[in-house]
Amino acid sequence: MPIVTMVGSRSTPVEICEQITRIAKYLAGRNWILRSGGADGADSAAERGFVDCLDRAEIYLPWARFNGNKSILCSPSIEAYKIAATIHPAWSKLPNSVQSLHARNCHQVLGKKLDTPSDLFICYTENGELKGGTRTAILLAQNNKVPYFNLGNIDFSKEKLLETIKSLESTIE
Repeated sequence: MPIVTMVGSRSTPVEICEQITRIAKYLAGRNWILRSGGADGADSAAERGFVDCLDRAEIYLPWARFNGNKSILCSPSIEAYKIAATIHPAWSKLPNSVQSLHARNCHQVLGKKLDTPSDLFICYTENGELKGGTRTAILLAQNNKVPYFNLGNIDFSKEKLLETIKSLESTIE
């Protein structure tokens, strides 16, 4: 089954959250696996799209019960911390809790054992900027050549996204 990572800003606008939920629901109906992170905003919007098939949702949390989420995929691995440290420009200045948030992003893109990159990466950041925890996930996706779509980019194209989804499905199945 193809795997999509869907993450983004906690302050994702309502209309973008609705769009993310629709995309997630579409992918859920096509037997995709979701990877996300349990945060407010884009993450939660993606999870709502997979609500009827949570058995295919991998929700990676920085610690148990983050944001009230019941996922058992919590507490990132030591290896995830090491990867995040190579990506974040000021790693040593981050509090432990923020390091945990960034480390969990590595699992969102690379999976539980950090050896299975997602097939598709969809996110939202304001104006498509590389910022916050989503920056770590974006750079990791790009480093692993995962097709990447940011709904905050002015040039985001639903048509290109759909074309990419169908292309991935034809090569994966």
